[in-house]
Amino acid sequence: MVSLAGWIMIGSAAVCLGGSLRDRRPVSIVAALIMMSAMIDHAALGVLPTLVWTSALAAAGVALGLELRLRSAHDASGLRGTAARVSQLHRVVSTLSALAYLATAWLMLGHAHAGTVNGWDVPAHHGAVQPVDVPLVLTVMLIVALAGLGIVSRRHRQRAMAIEASAMALMLAAMIALT
Repeated sequence: MVSLAGWIMIGSAAVCLGGSLRDRRPVSIVAALIMMSAMIDHAALGVLPTLVWTSALAAAGVALGLELRLRSAHDASGLRGTAARVSQLHRVVSTLSALAYLATAWLMLGHAHAGTVNGWDVPAHHGAVQPVDVPLVLTVMLIVALAGLGIVSRRHRQRAMAIEASAMALMLAAMIALT
């Protein structure tokens, strides 16, 4: 049975896939298909090993970052005013979305190894002092940034970008809720 967080992860991935299909960028579409497949398998099926999905998600995030870098050299040249601001906003949302693929891979890997150390079941933390989980803190910061960009995108009348950024933030939050 799929949990509420699992349904949120799958639904958010579907929204991101829809946005990629709308943009018609092949790298983005393949990355979103990987994300959607990973969320369905992780939340409901459990067919492939987690390492396969984390590797695929990390590769997709790197590919998105590389595509963004190659594309950004040609995109914003000559734009002024509102068009330039929207182009910059799209670049920032795209960059954080690429980072979200890496955060998703890290969270998924964490789900696979929660409560274990070298294959032995152990309590999650030992001792009185809880260590700061830096990747978790960075992921929470990424969630806040994506949610904020969703709001800013909406204010700039970029509805699709707002929905996509918000869906990615929601998916990461749901994955954290599963930990």
